[in-house]
Amino acid sequence: MMITVFFLIVFVFIIVQYIINPTKGIFIYILLSLFFPYITLFSVVFRFELLIVPFLLIITLIKKKKDLVIPVIFIVWFVFVIYCGIVSFFSVPFVGSSSVNFIEFYNYLRFGGLILIGANADFSNEGLYKLNRFFFFLSVPIALLALGLAAGNSLASSITQNFYTSPSRPVFDNQMAFIDIGYSFRSIGVFENVSYYASYILVILSLGLSFVLNKQLNNKSVKAQLIITGVILLNLIAGISASSLTFYVGALFIISYFFVKRPLLSIKLISGMLIIATVIGAFFYTQIINSIQQYLDVFQYLYQSFLGGDKLTERYSLAGREYGDLTQIIQSKWLLGNGFRYYDKIVVNDSLYLEFFYQAGLIGTLILVMFIGLMFFNTIKKRAIKAHRIYLIFLIILITGIGCNSISIVRMSEWLWIIMGITVTAKFKAQDTPYLQNITNNDYSH
Repeated sequence: MMITVFFLIVFVFIIVQYIINPTKGIFIYILLSLFFPYITLFSVVFRFELLIVPFLLIITLIKKKKDLVIPVIFIVWFVFVIYCGIVSFFSVPFVGSSSVNFIEFYNYLRFGGLILIGANADFSNEGLYKLNRFFFFLSVPIALLALGLAAGNSLASSITQNFYTSPSRPVFDNQMAFIDIGYSFRSIGVFENVSYYASYILVILSLGLSFVLNKQLNNKSVKAQLIITGVILLNLIAGISASSLTFYVGALFIISYFFVKRPLLSIKLISGMLIIATVIGAFFYTQIINSIQQYLDVFQYLYQSFLGGDKLTERYSLAGREYGDLTQIIQSKWLLGNGFRYYDKIVVNDSLYLEFFYQAGLIGTLILVMFIGLMFFNTIKKRAIKAHRIYLIFLIILITGIGCNSISIVRMSEWLWIIMGITVTAKFKAQDTPYLQNITNNDYSH
């Protein structure tokens, strides 16, 4: 009841803020969507962002009226969602557990609404940088919570289980999951599972990388450089506590990319992180020693189950699931897809690409490829966007989509889709020209 009352107060607050100043409203909305707990209304569990986006979109449409910006990627995404909706109407039987998943349909429409909100927010170039920096630093309390869970801290466990445990979120006793033999830490922070949290960490690391690669950081104080380095290190440690193959593969890609682009700076940054890690390790020496065996179990599990192929075979062999043989379902609808149908999400939702192919078939997947292509084209070709290395973030997201449906991760998707809308329009104000000129004067060919 208390959370419900708090939700209504917050709901009115963000609506008023968004009406007064849409740019400021987006900052507040991203903050709240990342940290606000789930809410139960009339015995139904809701997410904060599921309820508020339509109101923000209506305000945008009213305020913009004739000046409304409708980017091409929104049109392509809207076509994709409507296509899946039509397929759902004609191919999904409206009986039992196999009927249309209307929540999924609404959720995908909501992503289009977030694109429109971002495209019409009139963000300046400096504002885009501040928004990404804001999202980057919001990772600190989440990482601390995840590390607290890994350490079995009672306060951290109480916070995550009382405020962030909904029916769709698995609950672990002190976040310790039993894996084949022995126990190992699998921290999930405020997210639904370890793959989602791992993808979020990879986005945070890629943002940190973009700040380091942006040479303007060289003009910042030593204190600012240490803070950013510290946040990167904190999330690296939190990523290890998640014990996710998604994190390890993505982190390896990020580190390799960074080393190729700036080898000398990479050595300096890694040296700095090692020094910080050594200091932290000295304070928590006992806890680290006691945890070594658990993490050795994790690496053994990952090696035997994933690299050996056993777990991948189990995860992607789709036969014999609760709602039927999904292999046959996908094969029978490979061209048109199955639409927004309830299915065994434990399997299909493990992969962004498998889920889209399941829903939209070959035709819908081609529409999606067009959407991704337009997104990359619009972010790479513009100098201001390239200066922030935003395209690297999208690349990481798409790569990690092998392990989960990364573009629809609860709590991260709000920032992601708004950023898509901002970057494809790139409506930067005239007063930002000196800032942009300062960036482009730097040599980004290194």
